[in-house]
Amino acid sequence: MRIGLTSLVLAFGAGWALDISLPFQDDQVAIGLNSSGGTPTIIAYLAALVGVSLLGGGFVWEVLRYRVEQNRSSRKKVIVIEVRGLRDGGGSPLSAAIPETVQGTLECMLVDLRQRVKDGEIVSPHVALEILASLPSDLRRREDGLNRGDITLVYGGLASVPFSFLSGVLIDDERSVILLDWNRHEEAWRALDGSDDGMRFEVVESPRVPKSQSEVALAVSVSYGINTNDIRALVDNIPIVELRLEGGSPDAH
Repeated sequence: MRIGLTSLVLAFGAGWALDISLPFQDDQVAIGLNSSGGTPTIIAYLAALVGVSLLGGGFVWEVLRYRVEQNRSSRKKVIVIEVRGLRDGGGSPLSAAIPETVQGTLECMLVDLRQRVKDGEIVSPHVALEILASLPSDLRRREDGLNRGDITLVYGGLASVPFSFLSGVLIDDERSVILLDWNRHEEAWRALDGSDDGMRFEVVESPRVPKSQSEVALAVSVSYGINTNDIRALVDNIPIVELRLEGGSPDAH
């Protein structure tokens, strides 16, 4: 189309003269074309014909390409997995924050664990685990019959660290996942693409673990400190190794 437009400009500029007179008092508007001088008329006409043909052909090509892109986009699916597991509250849904670069038909999966949580405390962990355990099978059902290259997974949510960790383990195998996080200060979803803040985990408690020991309990404190006495009541004599994030807070989640 650009080449066709250039041909038209050259045809008009090299072979034709365009005369325009604007009305002034009782005069009439006069518009005329002439091909006196310059490039021979036949060449000017040929250049104009080539320009119009290229413009028309380019337009048809662009329409066909657009239709192909639309058909390709219609096959693409964006599965949005949002986990809610903290207090009830407002906030925009995750599906409303999908980046414009992610194209495809949106399909939302809301994993709601809030009925198993009271004031931020997990009161029915076994029931919540059953809900999370069904996540892979539900995801496979939505992916059946689709080309894996046409599927994009977007994950985000507000849940306790163990549930967030488990859901990540369940969906991250063999898949590429776009991660979004809720910014409590800006009250908006954001991509996890920030620079490394340099904070690292520190070993708080690291007992001597005999070589014959087949299991250890790993306690990871990220947003809040873990009560190792509660862990001790569950794991009996299994050695406990505790990692604590330097400067940990709910924002570090």
